[in-house]
Amino acid sequence: MIRFLCLGLWRDRSRSLFPLLTVIMGVMLTVLMFSWIMGFAADFLGTSARLGSGHVAVMSRAYADEKDQLPNDLALTGAGELSERLRRDFPSFSWTPRIRFAGLLDVPDENGETRAQGPAGGLAVDLFSAGSPEPGILDLGPALVRGTLPRQAGEILLADAFAANLGIGPGATATLITGTMHGGMATANFTVAGTFRFGAPAMDRGMKILDIADARADLKAQA
Repeated sequence: MIRFLCLGLWRDRSRSLFPLLTVIMGVMLTVLMFSWIMGFAADFLGTSARLGSGHVAVMSRAYADEKDQLPNDLALTGAGELSERLRRDFPSFSWTPRIRFAGLLDVPDENGETRAQGPAGGLAVDLFSAGSPEPGILDLGPALVRGTLPRQAGEILLADAFAANLGIGPGATATLITGTMHGGMATANFTVAGTFRFGAPAMDRGMKILDIADARADLKAQA
């Protein structure tokens, strides 16, 4: 009987081949779409945590209420002591300070007059401290397109597309015009050490990365 049924299914393609192909294609599409969606979600969350918010962020309550406006006048002070306490109490996390801000990047010509300028977001991280995890977290080495990573104070990295729009490259000098934590205006000159591309449009359109010590000095300055 079983042999008879198997022969019947094999000879009648409408009862064997087409249902089998339908099941196979359905399973393949389900697995493909599930894997694609899960991969996209994991990549999106990982990129956001690595380049932006981190997996856990510690900030003042006032800053959290207005964080979309990057209100650095409401940011935490004494971050060094707080970081040490967090590392001691939660050693499984990698704690590192970051500052996000925005400003205008001005590129002068040979006469010191404005040749090009554009608005840019700023990300200040610990680039120079021994054992700092930030270069690895941001994958700065693989993301580097031209030039080198900053090696000393006063050097920054620019998004490659942003640098191309401004017509500058490694070795160029640019002036950052931004607001201080006290509501004033601050300006600082930087040398472009290199350019990067993360593959994240929000970062690649107009972003600069600098050492956090430079950012702290500039955002505290009064103009």
